[in-house]
Amino acid sequence: MILAYLLDNCYYSQKAFHLLKNNHIPFQYIQVPQDEKIKSKFKKKNKMNTFPQLFLNTKKIGGYDDLIKYFEIIDQIKVKKLNKDVLLYMLQK
Repeated sequence: MILAYLLDNCYYSQKAFHLLKNNHIPFQYIQVPQDEKIKSKFKKKNKMNTFPQLFLNTKKIGGYDDLIKYFEIIDQIKVKKLNKDVLLYMLQK
C-alpha cells in the first residue's frame, strides 16, 4: 500500500491523489496543512523538501515525478511479466 503525505492546496499533491485514485491503487493519505512548522517536521522526518511525499511499504517512492516513474515501471512489469521484486529494486535506484 502507498502512504502519501499530501500538502493542502498543492498542485502536485492533488495530481498525485487523483492519479492514485483513478488508477485504483490502494493508498492511505495524510493531509499536511500549509503551516511552516508542520511542513518542516514532515520534511525532516521523511528527508524530502517537497510534497507530495510518497512511500511504498516504507520504501520511498519520492514525489509526483517519481510516482509517474513508478507507474511506468508497473506497466513494464505487466507487459514483460516481470517479478514484482523488480519494482522494489528499481525504487531503490
